[in-house]
Amino acid sequence: MASWFRRNLYYIVGGISVGVIGYLAYRFLKGGARSPITSKSKLIVAHCGAWDGANGSKCCNLISNIEQNIRANTDIIEMDVQITSDGVAVLFHDDTLDKETNSSGRIQNKTWAEVKNIRYKSCNQTIPSLKQVVDLIKHYNSSCYLQLDK
Repeated sequence: MASWFRRNLYYIVGGISVGVIGYLAYRFLKGGARSPITSKSKLIVAHCGAWDGANGSKCCNLISNIEQNIRANTDIIEMDVQITSDGVAVLFHDDTLDKETNSSGRIQNKTWAEVKNIRYKSCNQTIPSLKQVVDLIKHYNSSCYLQLDK
């Protein structure tokens, strides 16, 4: 059962994220939303957790960019989630580590102990875990929505 879940987690997370965003959009357009996020006339969404403002980086899914979004009260932060071989959810966009990092191969074939030390080539930051993002949201007492994608 655990191996089935791990193999299909990307489809499950993708389906849930599409469903949540679709539901929020439906409620917003229908005018019956009660959530603070859908009571606004415009929503601010950060694709790949990107932050183009001051102190931003062009790398996707960075903890520093996500923190900037939380501090700026971004409504929805979309991020790409992959699972390490030992079951830790991490934020990384590409199928392999080769192009963007100082490592190679796939996230799914590495443990969290290995992944947490991998650095992006262009911004010299590490790959964060989803737990780090949740802890950051708790720290700021943020009400932003996370869209988990892959």
